[in-house]
Amino acid sequence: MFPLTLKLKEMNIIRLESVGSVLDSVDNMVYPQMVDESLDLNMGVELSDCSDEWVLSLSPEDRLKITWPNSGNRLFNSTKFEDC
Repeated sequence: MFPLTLKLKEMNIIRLESVGSVLDSVDNMVYPQMVDESLDLNMGVELSDCSDEWVLSLSPEDRLKITWPNSGNRLFNSTKFEDC
């Protein structure tokens, strides 16, 4: 039997309190934050795949914490903050 070696992934976590999630700014993955403040790393979603409802639920403070992957402060899901 071979020993199991796990390599820990480098993460830079940004807490997004308004939506109960965290963003890993290394790979732009969004993870749910549990009540005990742990992360559910099995339920990650690419930032660009988040729903319009999720994006519109972000507080203005949380929106400023995010470096959006596309230019013009626009996600693939067509939400633009200037429309909010």
